[in-house]
Amino acid sequence: MDEMLPWRPGKRFWLTAGSANPERQIDTVQAQGFPTMIGLSVLMGCTRAHSGSAWRTRPGDGTVMADPLQLRRLRRDPEAWNLWRQENPTVRVDLQKADLAHMDLRLANLRDADLREANFIMADLCGADLRGADLRNANLVGARMIGIDIADTDLRGADIRTAEDLTPEQLAETRGDGATVLPDLLGPPEDWLD
Repeated sequence: MDEMLPWRPGKRFWLTAGSANPERQIDTVQAQGFPTMIGLSVLMGCTRAHSGSAWRTRPGDGTVMADPLQLRRLRRDPEAWNLWRQENPTVRVDLQKADLAHMDLRLANLRDADLREANFIMADLCGADLRGADLRNANLVGARMIGIDIADTDLRGADIRTAEDLTPEQLAETRGDGATVLPDLLGPPEDWLD
């Protein structure tokens, strides 16, 4: 079992190292009476705790990752996720680089979420609310997008080449650029930056 360092208020510290099951570590930390805090971050075998959600980085390379508690909540039950979002409207959703491939995210509330570089390959996003979301460099290959609300969504650099059911009208309400990979039958809206 991984060793845990003693917790002290206000101290930044490594909780575990080399864990094969980061979600188990969250449960372990909570079961041992550590305070619940926004921003407990489990990063590929390294857990870092802090009092805010301003940063979560992997040691050595500075790579920013998704908030593991939010990611776990969304993966477990999108309906409960929506209720949590409704009850916590001021919490910043950080799902950067989250792997959401093949997930059923129908009707999920991802409004204003940070989804940069997230993986939505073959995800079902039908009816999802992505208004104002940051999807820069996200992979939406094969994602189902019937009835999706993407007004004011940032798609710069995103790969949506085989996303299903995306309309020109939906695309016209987004931001994109020359690096955004579009489906063959859809051209970029006139107001996109090059």
